Amino acid sequence: MSRSFLELTAVGFGRAFTRAMLSEITAQKRGLLQSLDPRVRVVGLFALVLALTLSRKLSAVAGLFAAAIVIAILSRVSLLTLA
Repeated sequence: MSRSFLELTAVGFGRAFTRAMLSEITAQKRGLLQSLDPRVRVVGLFALVLALTLSRKLSAVAGLFAAAIVIAILSRVSLLTLA
């Protein structure tokens, strides 16, 4: 049976609210990224995306992925959230 527009909207709102609450909990934890200024985080994110875009070797991409995992662990972000 197909779901109605209203039901799908309510489910979507519930999921968005859950994600927002989990993000708020993560933001209040003590960690590496939480202690940085938001502007530094944005610049760092753009630098990471640019580095990934310009890399031509799989080993470089794997290294940047490993660095992202280490940063997530130091920031106490769950790997499921990172994925």
